[in-house]
Amino acid sequence: MKLSQQFLYSLYSFKRVSAFRMLKVGKPIGYLFFLTLLTMIPVLLGVIFGTRSTASIGALPLPVELIILYVISTSIKFFDVSILAFIGLGINAYLKRNIQYRHTWALSAYAITIPTLLLAIVENFGFILAGDYVIYMAISTIILYVILQSIPKPKHRTT
Repeated sequence: MKLSQQFLYSLYSFKRVSAFRMLKVGKPIGYLFFLTLLTMIPVLLGVIFGTRSTASIGALPLPVELIILYVISTSIKFFDVSILAFIGLGINAYLKRNIQYRHTWALSAYAITIPTLLLAIVENFGFILAGDYVIYMAISTIILYVILQSIPKPKHRTT
């Protein structure tokens, strides 16, 4: 499945996203790189057209600063997904679904799509939200809950 399809499904079809738990681990990792790049496009355009400046790291050329910013942003996304995956294990226990940490990690990668885009839009319009990380994680947790709820309950065997 293409990254663009994964992106579109993660915006509107949580039931379809629940099936993404079976993808190989490389797909959600690649998706996080794609999502970070997508949210950095306004920053890149702002730097190119001179409406935004990067936080200067020193005497580094602009492309190097943008690469460092991309690596840091991606690292933060991986950290956020890992935290959300641990929260997902608690939700999983509550919902009594039979999935492992690697499944919740993969689903968390897709659950952060909407909050990431909302936060990027808000920041690019120049608004500053107090407690934006708490809001971001709360929305991500709610979306992860809905995704996990879409997973069918394991069937009980009768012998």
